[in-house]
Amino acid sequence: MPNDVVVGLRLRTPPAGECPSRALAGSGNTVGGQKMFGRRAFAAVVAAATGAVALPALAWDASLSGERVLSAGRVVNVDTDAGKITIEHQPITQLYMESMTMIFRVKDPAMLIGLTPGDKIRFRVERDTEGFVITRIENSI
Repeated sequence: MPNDVVVGLRLRTPPAGECPSRALAGSGNTVGGQKMFGRRAFAAVVAAATGAVALPALAWDASLSGERVLSAGRVVNVDTDAGKITIEHQPITQLYMESMTMIFRVKDPAMLIGLTPGDKIRFRVERDTEGFVITRIENSI
């Protein structure tokens, strides 16, 4: 495979006597009307494209940090003594969770005071060593 040449998105081995590096030197080698690129050139193009795309992706991931994103849900049950709340929630994208009903621990049981089943809420949930914990709850209108 050291002499493989990229044609479109396919690799091919050049015929005997054809040097894959000639395509890099701009000799104009074409196959089926397409320019041939050596593996090194193709890797450089892929690396450049990946680097250009990675920066916006990282910025987008940062915007989804737990500090900024509140999830939406509806209170199903509140257990103040145990410090737990059951929530029917919408997808939580930053934790890769689909819509479901789930019991969450809360960081501070005082957050549960005043919440009743049926309340629409927005909440911040984070993952810790023991599972998921709600660190912020606010009523939603």
